[in-house]
Order: sequence, then C-alpha cells, then structure tokens
Amino acid sequence: MERKHLFKLCISWGFTFFLAFLFLFLSKTKTYRVINDKAYDLVFSLKGYLEADSSILHIDIDDESLERIGRWPWPRRYHAQLIDTLSECGAKAVIMDIIFAEKFKDKPREDDIFAKSLEHSGIAYLSFYFKNIKRAASLKLEELLSKDITISIKDAADSLKLDIDSVKSDFSLAKHYVMDKALRGIVREYPDISFNEVIDKLEEVKGWYLFPAEESYVKESLEKYKVERFFVNKFSINYRGRYVPDLLKYEAINPPIEKFSAVIKGSGFINAEPDEDGVLRKIPLYAEFEDRLFTQVSFAALLDLLKVENTEFKPHFIILHGAHLYNKVMDIKIPVDSRGRMLINWAGQWGSAFKHIPYYYILRLQNVRNELKARIQAVSFRDKQSLSEIAYLKKTEKKLKDKLIKVLKGKICIVGLTATGTHDMGPIPIDTNYPFVGTHSNLINTILTHKFLREANISINVFVFILVALLMGFNSLLKLWRSLILSVCFAAGYFAVSLFIFGRFGVWMDMVGPLGIIVLGFSGIISMRFFTEEKEKIWIKKAFSHYLSQDVINELIKDPSKLKLGGERRTLTVLFSDIKGFTSYSEKREPEEIVSILNDYLDAMTRVIFDNKGTLDKYVGDEIVAIFGAPHYEEPRISAKRAVKTALEMMEKLAQLQDKWISQGLDPLDIGIGINTGDMIVGNMGSTMVMDYTVIGDAVNLGARVEGLTRRYNNSIMISEFTYKYVKDFVEVNPLEAVKVKGKEIPVMMYEVVRLKSENES
Repeated sequence: MERKHLFKLCISWGFTFFLAFLFLFLSKTKTYRVINDKAYDLVFSLKGYLEADSSILHIDIDDESLERIGRWPWPRRYHAQLIDTLSECGAKAVIMDIIFAEKFKDKPREDDIFAKSLEHSGIAYLSFYFKNIKRAASLKLEELLSKDITISIKDAADSLKLDIDSVKSDFSLAKHYVMDKALRGIVREYPDISFNEVIDKLEEVKGWYLFPAEESYVKESLEKYKVERFFVNKFSINYRGRYVPDLLKYEAINPPIEKFSAVIKGSGFINAEPDEDGVLRKIPLYAEFEDRLFTQVSFAALLDLLKVENTEFKPHFIILHGAHLYNKVMDIKIPVDSRGRMLINWAGQWGSAFKHIPYYYILRLQNVRNELKARIQAVSFRDKQSLSEIAYLKKTEKKLKDKLIKVLKGKICIVGLTATGTHDMGPIPIDTNYPFVGTHSNLINTILTHKFLREANISINVFVFILVALLMGFNSLLKLWRSLILSVCFAAGYFAVSLFIFGRFGVWMDMVGPLGIIVLGFSGIISMRFFTEEKEKIWIKKAFSHYLSQDVINELIKDPSKLKLGGERRTLTVLFSDIKGFTSYSEKREPEEIVSILNDYLDAMTRVIFDNKGTLDKYVGDEIVAIFGAPHYEEPRISAKRAVKTALEMMEKLAQLQDKWISQGLDPLDIGIGINTGDMIVGNMGSTMVMDYTVIGDAVNLGARVEGLTRRYNNSIMISEFTYKYVKDFVEVNPLEAVKVKGKEIPVMMYEVVRLKSENES
C-alpha cells in the first residue's frame, strides 16, 4: 500500500474509532436510548409475530358483556359463577386482572359468595398493585411531626421559620405519611395487635400522646395495615442470603381484601412501567416491597402450573429449576435486564393473536341452570308443556356445558376489562393503543414457547462498534460514488443482519451506534477528502480552466496522474483555424486594436469549440488548434462530425463578428479552417516543469496543410479525404482535387464543406 493511501486510512480509522467510542458513551443517555427503542419497535414489527400457545384464553369483560349483564362494577356473585364454571369445565388457572381491594359495602354477602368460589376452585389468582406514597415537599416538617405528631400548624411554622400558608399546604400530607410509617412498622412487628395496644406502643416508642382526631385516623388505618401484613406474610418471598438484581422497589401496596387473600391459590402484582418514550416493552417478573419479593400475577400462576421447584437469580437471568413443560422436567433460563424485567415477545395484534370469549358467555351455563331449577320447583307433573320445557333446558344445559368444556378445558384463563373506556390501554412496539390485560397472555406465551428476547451485552456492542469503525475506514481509499454505494450497502446489510439475528436468535443488536458510525463516518471521510483531494481538484480546475476544455479538466480531476508526461495512440480529428492575411492586417493597426479584435475572435471561436465538446489544444498567435475525440475517446465517425459541425458554426459566429466590426468602423477578419482525421499521439507532453495536453503525428501535420490550402482555393472550410469518408452522409461538399502535400508521397483528395445535409438527405 502506498504511503499516501496508508496515511489516509489511518486518519479515517482515527475518526471512525472516535465515533465508535463516542456512541458507546452516548448509549448511556436518554436520547440515545429513546432512539434505539424506536429502532427496536421497527425491527420488531418486521421480524414477524410469535405463534400463540393454544392453552391461553382471554375472557373479556367487553361491551357486549356490559350490555347483557349490566353496568360495571358487577355484584361479585357473577365472578363467583364465572370461577365455578371455569373450575367445573376444567380450566387450569384463572388470572383475574381486576382489583378487589375494597369490600362490597352495599351487600357484604357478595364477598362471602365470591370467597367460597375462590376457595372451592383452587385455581384463582387475584391481582394487586404497588404504589408510591406521595410525600410532603419539606422533609424537615416530617422530622418535626415525627417528634410531636400533635403539633399545630402555627407552631410548626414558627419552629421551621416558614410562612404559615406554605406549611399548611403540606401539613396534612406530611402528618399522614409520618403516622402511616409508624403504624406500618408496629403492625409489621405485631400483626395481631389491637387498637389500644397500638396507642400504647405509639406513646412508648414515639412519645406520641394523640388527640381524638389522630386516634380516629389510627383506628381507621389499623385494619388496612393488618390486611396488608396478612397478605405480605402469605405471598411474599424472603430473599435474604440470595443474590437478587436491582429490582423495582415500591413504598406501598394495595392487596385484595383479607377474605379473598385467605382462600385464593395465588396473587401477584400488575405494575408494568413503560420505557422512557412511554412504550411498554418489558414486564418485571419480581418487585420488592419491605425487603421482600413479590411475583407478577401471571408469572406467579405460571410458576405453579409448571411446578417449578425453586427460582434462582443470576446476573441477566432468572432460572426456573425443575419446571414441568411438555411432559419434560427442565430448567428454564429467562433473560432479564438489570431490573429483573423480561422483554415481551408480542404475539400480535389484540383480538387476533390469542383466543377470546366474552365474559357473559361463560355465565350462560349458570343462567340456564337457574332457569331450570326455577322451572323444576314450579312444575306440575301433569303439565306436559312444562315437562317439555324442562327437557329442553336440560338438553340446552348439557349442550352448553359440552361446548364450554371443549373451549375451557386445560386453559389458562385471563379475565380482564376490555370494554370501551373501562381498561388501561397504551402503546407497545406493535400497537399504539393496546389493552394492557394482554401483557399477561404475552408474558406466559413468551415463557411457554421459549422464544425469549434479550439485548446484546456490552461486550458484543463494543465488538460490533469497533468492527463497523474498522470497515468504514476503508471508504477513504474508494472513489466517492463507490464509497457512497458501499456505505449504503453496509448500512442496509447491518440492518438486515440485525433483523435476522433478532428474528432467529432473539438477540437485539444496538442499531443507533453502528448506523450512526456508518452515516457520520461516511460524512466525515467525505469532508476530509474534500479538504485534501478536493482541494487538489479545485487547484487543477482553476489552473487549467483557461487552457483546457471542461472535459479535459474533468478527466484530470478524475485521475490527477494524467498530469504526468506521456501519451497514447488514438484515431482523432484535428481542426486548424487561421486568420487570412493577419500579418498585413496587423501592420496597419495599433497593437491595442489588434489585441481587442483578436480577443473577441478567439473568445467566440473557443466557445464554439467547447460547446461541441472539442478540446482546445493551443493558440499559436492567431491560429487555433482543436482536438475532437480526446480526452473522452469517441469513434472517428463521431469526432469527425463534431469537428465539421464546429467549423460551420465558427463561420456563422465569424459572420456575426464581422457585422459587429463593420458597425464599429473596423475592417473585418476572415479565416480558413482545415480538418483532418487519422492516427495521432495524444497526451501531456513537455517537461516535468511545464507540460501541454496536445497531439502530434503526421495526421496533425496534414490538418495544418489542409488549412493552408484554403488560401489557394479561396474558400473557408476544407477537409481531407480521411475526414470525408466519415462525414459524407452528414455534409454537402464540393470535391476539389487530389493534392500532393508536403510529407505525403500519395496525393490526398480535398473537399470544400458547403453545409450540413438536411435530415431527409442524411
């Protein structure tokens, strides 16, 4: 490799490697993550959806169910009927994405009915959610209240040296926070403590002597925290002594009522926080509250269904040991991020990925049974019509039950609100408004199918970034258009490979960094080349624009090595033009006048030559030498026609100049033009210090002789027989005679050019 190329390559590598490390640094920023997440969504939508497991069924509380059953919330006996029917028809598990955190106050018996069904079925999982406590803006106010909970707002403001209005706005919030914290701590240590015992403990531990208002608040809150403690003790996991990732941590919990918590099979949280752009991509499998672990509700049900022996936390993985799946006992290794969240492999759009059945349809069996029971109680056995109706109802019951068994047996049933305006919806990678009850089915499906998704670790990203930077550096050795094509292909190739790896292996490769290195690397290298190579091209263009045609300049720009000495043999056409009688014309006029007229003439003729893609060889005094067919080589039939056409246009231009000169009171000039076609040497000739792009050879000399003959025959444009054979179908000529010219043994036939032939003639 030449030293020049090696230097360019090293500079390019320095720039692309800088970009690689810059993007690695930026990958920790919010903006970078959001852009990369959007790229993830695009790739996810292109990879195709995951096939849905047939054991998952959604039972939707949809618009039709609300229309048939009534306004939400429903009496809890309907949920009891649902649980009973699902259990009777062989459902494996029922996950209810409905919060039962409060008692059914109007009809307490509704809770008893539902609790009995929950206990009898042994397959129900109820949801709860975590929440973070809103705290006062002033921590000093909390500290003050912790010492004296009965302090007045005025005294608190004086003590803190604050305006009373600013303290008043936060006082109630801060007071409840301090009291809740104290109550939670006492109940945690003494779960069965009574109200009076709590009052005594607050006096003993905190030194609080409560007023009736504070005692009322304690009495109201005590029951809530005892329910919370019962739930925490039953469903939480003690992780002390075990490795646990940095899980999501919460300050408060909103569990089901104790009557339900005491009899259900299991419970779990439904919290799922979206990413920074508001899109939900990951679901936490575990969360932390009061130094104990809680399980996501659908994951909790799945752990029981798979009969998992124990769960182990590893960096980037959660391992389910001894899982029973597809009649095998295996360990399931679930990839998670540093917060214990699993990327969901979404199975498709809502309504099309999994099977759905309306809530009301399940209740039809119980409705038929209720009607049958009523008819049996009221029937008269002598009434044949009633007996017929009972027989029909029994037949309907059996038929409906058989249908439900076929639909429900062995299914994991997910019950949730999907009716308009009643459920949580939000964006996921494949949908901008997706019902979040669908996260349960997608989480279960991802684990059951073993089609996990995970982000490439940092070492893979570093390797990819460096590899892309290394390959992009080679762009500096390529021509601009090749560099552009390579960069586009490289970017498209990386995108395609990333899509394949994501679809085939479930590994998400960073998209922003590598594509950023490609785009900015290409831009930077092109900029570098502009300030180096392009400067050289600008210098060439500026230095030679007054001497060479644009074609020659472009040829030199493409390959500056042509500035070196040397030439090649080509068949070209050469045009010589000379002013007739210029010597005597010059002797009669002042030099300034001659220069002015000559400049007008040379400028006009040169423009005609350039317009016809000719190359100006040189000016020799008043003589013009032009080449056709170089440096862009053209076949002789084309270069000869261009030369003849140029000659005719030069004469037209001369006529315009003559009219101008006459109008200025000047004597007009006249010219002769000679054209010849043949083999000649073309290229840069001269010395290493001064060179000229020109042609030499016998054919060039003959062209000069032909121009000289225009004086002998007193005409304007003459061509040799060697040019005529290429243009005879193109121009009208007057044959002259074969002339023996200097340097030629055989006479050469000469022709006078009259005009171009019309299209019909040619």
